Amino acid sequence: IPSWYDHLTMAHAFFREPVAPKLAALIPDPINHFFLKFHHADFYIWLVGGAVRNLLSCQPMTNPDFTTDATPDQIQELFPDSFYDNAFGTVGIPVDNQVYEVTTYRTEANYSDRRHPDQVEWGTTLEDDLPRREFTISAMVIGLPAESSAKAGQLLFADPFSGKADFAAYFEQRSVTHIILSFERF
Repeated sequence: IPSWYDHLTMAHAFFREPVAPKLAALIPDPINHFFLKFHHADFYIWLVGGAVRNLLSCQPMTNPDFTTDATPDQIQELFPDSFYDNAFGTVGIPVDNQVYEVTTYRTEANYSDRRHPDQVEWGTTLEDDLPRREFTISAMVIGLPAESSAKAGQLLFADPFSGKADFAAYFEQRSVTHIILSFERF
């Protein structure tokens, strides 16, 4: 793990703010129901990556991806028609003619093929998971905390690497920031 990784949670506050009502209204009902199923089972669930970018730009969401503190076995207990056949902790869940991909929080190490991790370990927090994503705009999340959480019932937005600002700047500069570079900016 790179030396900067140890200091990420100290350098970046994983601040979670309530999702604006106008943005929350754009989240499709099947995803809201999906959030609630995890919430009532006392798991955190976060929409991540392209689906969040689509929401922020008022575009339709396709193939949403999620991250959670639930393990693949726990996810499969919640969704008996799900499937899991990989080493990365991703469970596929058929929902309304789509497959939602839900991945357990994780950390990764060593990329001998420069694309796929050689080592994957389950994480326990969102803070474990987000630094492994390549770009700041891929580390923005919208989600619902576990039922036992102090913020239970609130749809939250987290952007620990200033992805929202990078996303807005993308339309002018046509470039995005890598998370390592984001860390080095501070």
